[in-house]
Parts: sequence; C-alpha cells; structure tokens
Amino acid sequence: MARILTIDDDENTCALVEMALRGHGYEVRSAFSGVEGLKEIQQYKPDALIVDKMMPGMDGYEVVRRIRRDPQFSRVPILILTAEADLEGKVNAFDAGADDYINKPFAKEELTARIAALIRRSHVSNGSSPGFAVANKPRIIAVHALRGGIGSTTLAVNLAVALRNLWGAPTLLVDMVMLSGHVNLFLDKRIRHNWASLQGYSGDEVDDQLVHNLVQDYDNGLEFIGAPDTPSDAELVTRDAVAQTLTLLKPTYDYIVADLPHDFGEMALLILDQADVVLSLVAPELAALRAASLTIDTYHKLEYELDKVQLVLNRPFTEQGVGPMDVYRALKHPIAVELPYAGSRCVQAINNGQPLVSARPEHSMSRIIEEFAFDVSKSSHRDFPPISPSPAWRRVQESRNPTKLLGRMGRIFSS
Repeated sequence: MARILTIDDDENTCALVEMALRGHGYEVRSAFSGVEGLKEIQQYKPDALIVDKMMPGMDGYEVVRRIRRDPQFSRVPILILTAEADLEGKVNAFDAGADDYINKPFAKEELTARIAALIRRSHVSNGSSPGFAVANKPRIIAVHALRGGIGSTTLAVNLAVALRNLWGAPTLLVDMVMLSGHVNLFLDKRIRHNWASLQGYSGDEVDDQLVHNLVQDYDNGLEFIGAPDTPSDAELVTRDAVAQTLTLLKPTYDYIVADLPHDFGEMALLILDQADVVLSLVAPELAALRAASLTIDTYHKLEYELDKVQLVLNRPFTEQGVGPMDVYRALKHPIAVELPYAGSRCVQAINNGQPLVSARPEHSMSRIIEEFAFDVSKSSHRDFPPISPSPAWRRVQESRNPTKLLGRMGRIFSS
C-alpha cells in the first residue's frame, strides 16, 4: 500500500485528498504547515507528497526545495497544489523540484490518476515496476502513413485516449515525428521536457531520471512524450537514446501508441520493427493511394507480417473520392476501419486541444475510434469484462450488442 503525505494548511483540502486517495487503497497522512510537513516526512517516509503552494510561513515551493536537498527524499514524487493557472506559476513549481502540479479546485479522479502516474514512474526509476503491466509486455501500436495531412496524429491521439478510457490501463503515447510533431498541441499541453531532453546523450547514458522527466501526464491518466520544439533540437536526438528510453519504459505500460513520421527513417523503423499492430492510413485520393501502395510494398520488403498491418481509410474532406472497393483493389489489402468525415468538429477539437473522443464522445467518429480501440486491444482485456466497466466500455458494448449487455453485466456483478 503506497503512503501519501499531504502538506496543506487548509484542513478541508486535506480531508478531500484523504477521502479521494483512501478510496483507491492509499494510506494517507496530513501535515498542516511546511515545518510540520518536513518533520512528518522523516518519520512517515511517504511514497509521494502532495504540497500546497500557498501556506503561511513557508510556502510550498520552499518546502519542495528543502525536501529535494535531502538525498533520502530527492526522488520522491511531489505534486504541487496551486490555485494559480498561469504558466509562470507552473514553471515555478517545476523549478522548485516538483514533478507535477494540479490546479484548485480539482477533480478527485484527476488527482488519483496523477498520483498513480507519479508513483508508477517513481518505481521505474527505482528499478521496479508496479501494477498489472509488469506481467505482460506492452501492446505497441504504430500509426504510419507516407503521406502527411490525412489524420495520422488525430488517429494516434484519439486512439491512445480511447484505450486509456476503455481499460484504465497504463497507456503511453509517443510522438516520434521529431522534426514537426504536434501531439502536445493536440492535447493542449505546454511541456518543459520532450525528446530534446535526450540531445547529446548516447543510449548507454540514458538513465532512469532522464526517462522519468520525459514522460508527461494528460488529464485522463494517459501519459505521453512530446516531440522537440525545433528542428535543430531534433537533429541532436539519437536513435540509440530513444531506443534505450523505450526499453526502460516498456515494462510499465499495457499500451504504447506511436505517431510515426511520414517516412521509413530510423525513428519510424525503431517502432515498426517491434510493433504488434501497424495502422497504415490512406485517404480516398490518388496521391494517398500511391503512398499507401508504396508503404505496403515496403512492409513486404522489410518482411513484416502483413497480418499485423491494418489499413485505416480516413475521409479528411467532404467529397466522396475513391470508394472502399477501389482502395481494396488498388492495395490488395483489406480495410480494417473507415473513419467518417468529421469536418468542423475535428478542426475544433484540434484547435481546442481536446481530442474528439473526450470532447464529443457521442460523435460518430468518436464511437468508431472507441470501437476500433477495443478491437486492437489486448485479448486479455477484450475477452474478460472489467469488474468496474468504464463509460467507454459500456458504449462499445451497447453499440455492438445492446440487447445482451444488461444480462452480461448482471452475470459480471453476481459472480
């Protein structure tokens, strides 16, 4: 049972934190000042800390700085609570040594998701990996297309969010488009660390702390690694450093979704070589068809098992374009799923940094992506109904078998 120490002068906040975390099996204590918190940490030796920014006498930043000076607690994960939503306050939290922050007022679900992610990454840094991901290797899902602008990042982001929503399982989204990746933009996350943090490091030099800093959190508990901010930064990131990072991270996750560059360069091949599923995108127009044909031909030459390649037909424009049967005849590969034209809804989701499956779960594209996420999930998840079904899981089941869902759920909870 993980131990959490909350340091906050507001007793109501402490009570709310204790109620939220104890409901998920954590042991929780509270300290009501910075000084009391520094004493309590020595005796309690928590696995994670939640520290309020605004406290009389010694504020949260100073508490964090003092904790970080003690070698015994220098790597204990720390979450800062703050009422400040501005960028400067967040940067100050990271500069003080915090691992994450959350704004007040906060949702209990977000708090527990962030704490779980911090503790999980802390265990990776210490050489152990908690949770059910340890016993299973991750399912690696690559999203790939030689032609840009046909929805690769949209699919990768929404698929990763949907997988996390379906199972609540540890899920990592990695932006492998080093020169111009936009995953963090699609998630509306301003991040301090991305792949550029590895620049100058060889594979042998990548350690747990570097990896720990790379991984960022999204609101539903999804974790992600963003692309470098500039092409000059991207050029200094080596394949070996990225490969070692993924090696260290893989035992922690059930799902790793990778948004790949539009080529067969070293970063794309790094993922494609180990992917369990390759989602190859095509749009219903001749240039995209030609690119998809070249893509599948290259998979042949690389001796990939084509059973793992699933063709995704996306419609990014209103015109009908080439039909599904024409796509099949041209590529001689079956279409696994066809995504409908989402129009302004999709553009709005990108501009707002809110994936469509989160912002509009009732939208036809959201429903199709959720169902497709279910189809590409691990068989160990698909074949056994969860004890506590998520809303996403319920939507998929209702869509596929509405008449039998009620009886099935009754059997789950009566067993």
